[in-house]
Amino acid sequence: MSPNHSLTGMVNLVVALADEAQPLVEHFSLQPAAGHDPFRVYLGKDLRLIISGIGKLAAATAAGYLYGWSGNRRDEAWLNVGIAGHAKLPLGTAILAHKVTDHSSSQRWYPPQILSVECLSCDVCCVDRPENEYGTNAAYDMESAGFIAAASRLATVELVQLTKIVSDNLQSSTDQISRQTIRALVKQHVDLIGHLISSLRDLSTEQITQAIPVPEFHHLCKRWHFTKTQTYQLRELLRRWKALRPADSILDVVENQVTSRSVIETLHNILNKTAMQIGDK
Repeated sequence: MSPNHSLTGMVNLVVALADEAQPLVEHFSLQPAAGHDPFRVYLGKDLRLIISGIGKLAAATAAGYLYGWSGNRRDEAWLNVGIAGHAKLPLGTAILAHKVTDHSSSQRWYPPQILSVECLSCDVCCVDRPENEYGTNAAYDMESAGFIAAASRLATVELVQLTKIVSDNLQSSTDQISRQTIRALVKQHVDLIGHLISSLRDLSTEQITQAIPVPEFHHLCKRWHFTKTQTYQLRELLRRWKALRPADSILDVVENQVTSRSVIETLHNILNKTAMQIGDK
């Protein structure tokens, strides 16, 4: 399990290829984490990287895997980095996605454009096989839809972003992409990626700071032993309690509970019943 969080945010990078990862691993001094078959995971200060493999299913699976391994925290940020094709943009152009479309299902997502970085904004179209015709004025990749579909369920929308680097166009097809080319393209933009990571880390930190536990949290943690997942659930329940039942003592409600699990279940049930009662009024 990953280390306990401080008040500094965390950013999770999801890349498809080892050659996309290599310049990032070197630039950010990431170290391999042992025991993470079938995925390769790298760790750094306030930064994780996972190599998903090609395709939207692989990207979604990798994001879910990293989320579970890191403690199911919704206050962490997610960034998908990778190469993409585009009809007109020059090779090496970096873009930040403002819309992602799954070509096979036509489902769409709209990452908020709130990061304080200077980068071209562009649509991204996720396809199931390499694209050489580029039918729209979008960047084409094979992971974006899977990544954003998964990550947007794991964090608030502003914490999920995608950046792509143009590796092929109408003048230079996918057949001309080599491992060396991929590494060079990503290495060319490590400073930009670093700025994106910094901005996302700030957003993650802001969410963590806003979620500092109420005083009852420390009392409960002294009396019962909560796992990391339960600790996160407890924070969420305490915030809901303050919003829905501000005049009631949470300590009195759980006084007779024996286990941490029963504390969580009791609070969850009471709050759900309270929410239903409020909705019926």
